[in-house]
Amino acid sequence: MISEKTRPLMGRVIAPVRQALLNLDPTALLSVTGTQHVPDFTLIGVYRRRNADHVLRLVEQAPASRLWGLDGVHPSLSEFTVGEGPGWRFPLLNRLAEGVTSRFLVVSDDDVHVSRGSLPELVSIAEAFQLDLCQPAHDPYSFCNWGITRVRPLSTLRLTTFVEIGPLLVVGPRFRKQIVPFPDDDTMGWGAELEWFALHQEHGARLAIVDAVNVKHLGAMATAYDASEDRLRLATRMHERGLTDWMEVQRTLRTVRPWRAAHARPAPE
Repeated sequence: MISEKTRPLMGRVIAPVRQALLNLDPTALLSVTGTQHVPDFTLIGVYRRRNADHVLRLVEQAPASRLWGLDGVHPSLSEFTVGEGPGWRFPLLNRLAEGVTSRFLVVSDDDVHVSRGSLPELVSIAEAFQLDLCQPAHDPYSFCNWGITRVRPLSTLRLTTFVEIGPLLVVGPRFRKQIVPFPDDDTMGWGAELEWFALHQEHGARLAIVDAVNVKHLGAMATAYDASEDRLRLATRMHERGLTDWMEVQRTLRTVRPWRAAHARPAPE
C-alpha cells in the first residue's frame, strides 16, 4: 500500500522515466489523420486572470473562442471574452456554448497547456476516427486523477468507456445535443462521466483518450473550492447506478497503434 506521503516522491521519480520513454515514442512522427484538413471547432472555457497566459496559448490554436472571465476580463483575452463574473463551471460553460454552430466543441480549463501536438490535431483525430467525446492524454508531469488518462507509448488513441470532465475535452457532432448543455445542477461537473458512460453503453457513443496529443494539467482538481457537496452527490449517483468503484466505468476497449491508424478509421458515414 502506497502512503500519501510516499506518492509525491514516487511521482518525481517515475515522471522523468515516463518522459524519457515518451521522447523515444515515434507516434508523433507518424501521420495520424493523413490530411491537412482541420474541421471547424470552437474553444470555450472559464478562466481566472492569473491563468490568462495559459488560455491565450489555447486561443491561438483555435479558429474561434468564447471565454468567461471569473474575476474580470484580462486585456489579452478581451477579444474572446463574452462575459465576466463569478459562477459555477457547468452553468457558465452552457452560456458559452449557446449559439455555437461549429462542428466540434473544445472545452478547456484555464490551467492546462498542450505539451505534445495541438488542438487542431486533436480535433482532426476526433473527426478521422468519428469520436463523439474524447480527451488528450495527460503527459508524465501532469496532475492526473486517473491512471487510464495518463499517456501510453506506441498508441495513437484508445477507445474507452470513460472520458473525464477535464481539463480538456472535445465534443463531436453526433451526440452533441445529449452532452451539451451540461446539467446545470452539476455546478462543477462531477459525475458527468457516468452520463457519458451510459451514452456509450446504451447508444454506442465512441469515447476515447488520444495519446498522440498530450496535455499538462498544472493544478490538482478541486483545490480552489469546497468540493464536499460534489463528492456527496457523486457518491449518491454511483450508488443509484449500482456502482461501487470508478474502475467499473474505466475500461480500455481497443488501442489504435500509430502504424495501424490509417486502417483503423471507421468508414465515412
